[in-house]
Amino acid sequence: MKAMVCCTGEFLERTLDRAYLQWVIDQSEKRPICVHSEAVWLQPHCQGLTVDLGCGHEKVHPSVLGIDILRPGEMGATGCMNGVESSADIVADVGNLYFIADGTFDSVVSRHCFEHLKDPIATLREWLRILKPGGLLSMVLPHDGWHDMMGMDSSHYFRCYPSVIADAMESLGNYGGKGIRGEIVENGAHVQCRWSFFSQIRRLEPLTAPPA
Repeated sequence: MKAMVCCTGEFLERTLDRAYLQWVIDQSEKRPICVHSEAVWLQPHCQGLTVDLGCGHEKVHPSVLGIDILRPGEMGATGCMNGVESSADIVADVGNLYFIADGTFDSVVSRHCFEHLKDPIATLREWLRILKPGGLLSMVLPHDGWHDMMGMDSSHYFRCYPSVIADAMESLGNYGGKGIRGEIVENGAHVQCRWSFFSQIRRLEPLTAPPA
């Protein structure tokens, strides 16, 4: 799908730089700070220019950029978006952030979005790609070991466990990174007891070829 900047209506054929992305944040409606426990968990990780991927009806913090597949005011039909309106600043497929250059953001956060994308390896590669080396990808994810999350939300593509993140990162390092590297900082901490867990990945500097 072609991405759109909500405050201007521009359909994106270009790459957006940091200054423009900050301008988009500045134009967004300033809502109260989200007090949901999962957002509160992620708020300390919103350092520098930050994007909330799959922001849903409420961004983690008003100072971050929200990207979601639903337009502002459009209501979701499944899961936690059922019957509530999107708060996106940019409408886009968060699995294909073609309009954002490598290494743009200082931090990336996401709540309950990762499991809505088909390919865990490709998703982590794309989300790490838009981070500066040293930047952190911080996610809150549902834990299918505690509840049948797929049964509750039919838009999930797979059952989510900490091992899904670990396996995807191992695959990314072995063959799927295309120059994008990361390391797990934390994986599996309970956010909401018997509901969700926290995973954090640091983007690493790309490997350089050894001298000939």
